[in-house]
Amino acid sequence: MKKVGMNVLVASLLLGGLLFYLDVRYDERFEQHVSTKVETYVEKKYGPARVVSLHSAYDDKQSDKEKRYKIAVKVRGQGLQKEEYLLYRLQDDRVVEVGTTTSLPKRN
Repeated sequence: MKKVGMNVLVASLLLGGLLFYLDVRYDERFEQHVSTKVETYVEKKYGPARVVSLHSAYDDKQSDKEKRYKIAVKVRGQGLQKEEYLLYRLQDDRVVEVGTTTSLPKRN
């Protein structure tokens, strides 16, 4: 009986670790979803002609999935410095402006 209990415990720990890894790892589909929603939002707000570029601003230090996936947007005529971007992310599947950034993360 102890062996069965120990095996169930080990299997549960392995499964929990795997699920945690899958939840935390980089999720390309979610980032694409965020990027599409942000692009649509920004083009409606500023007009497609004023949107210069969109870049991933993934933040691996955040534990919440919605906070990890940010999109940096360069918009013409917003008073931004040369290397400054507006940051957007999703919150409850709605686009939220987070602030600005002057540096984009390097991706492996």
